[in-house]
Amino acid sequence: MLRMRFLIKNEFGELLSFQAQDAATKFCEYGARSSQPALRELAQQLSSLISVPVPKTAQPRESSILELLASDLVEQPVRLVFTRIPAFVIDKPRRRCLLNFSFEELLEELRPLGTVDPGLTQVEPISPGDLVELEKKTISASLHGLMWFCGLQFSQGQLLPKPQSFPAFGLNRWPDFGTLPHAAQHLKMATFLMRKTASLDGLTAGTGATKNEAVAFLNACFLCGWLKRVEGVAPPAPAAPKSGLRGVIGRIRVRLGMSG
Repeated sequence: MLRMRFLIKNEFGELLSFQAQDAATKFCEYGARSSQPALRELAQQLSSLISVPVPKTAQPRESSILELLASDLVEQPVRLVFTRIPAFVIDKPRRRCLLNFSFEELLEELRPLGTVDPGLTQVEPISPGDLVELEKKTISASLHGLMWFCGLQFSQGQLLPKPQSFPAFGLNRWPDFGTLPHAAQHLKMATFLMRKTASLDGLTAGTGATKNEAVAFLNACFLCGWLKRVEGVAPPAPAAPKSGLRGVIGRIRVRLGMSG
């Protein structure tokens, strides 16, 4: 149950108590709702020991790789185990990936994927001791490179859930275009959002980017931690009234019907 408790906390944000009278039942219920195969299996084992029926759940829908990368499941070091590509480690606190193959190979394996089946994808927490051992046997690559690639590759014109709630956007730092692949439109959008804040429509209107280009850029910046929430876009300040002789002449022209 200790491992179940950790997995439940990681996925649902709920730290269950071992002391509660219905603790075993709650562990089984959370396990049945889980998208993690390991947790569902443990729930089945626990239910068979204590004769608690595990409720049937609907087949979990396929979700975007972006949703997985943006979720709380990867806030701490985890190993991602897919059915179609080799497993690799995301170490978000240290902003790195740990791989048994090259970073370029990882991107090539991910490119055709797009979505992940929660029933066939495992997110395995890694202890500090195991992480030290993995460091000795794997290649370290920039996590920003992975997040940037996935944001640009898999957005499909849809903002991630959290950025969807942002009234407007800004950037809290300049993206590392020295190492990240980019197009001229990415430079233009980054420059625009470093100077001012904008909604999605404002970003497309101000840069000439398409909606899909803007959404992919915003998602990539969000995953990298560079996108900031702005509560609203300030309306442009009204032009100051002219003063002095020019102001007087202007008023005379208006009265004479000579304005324009």
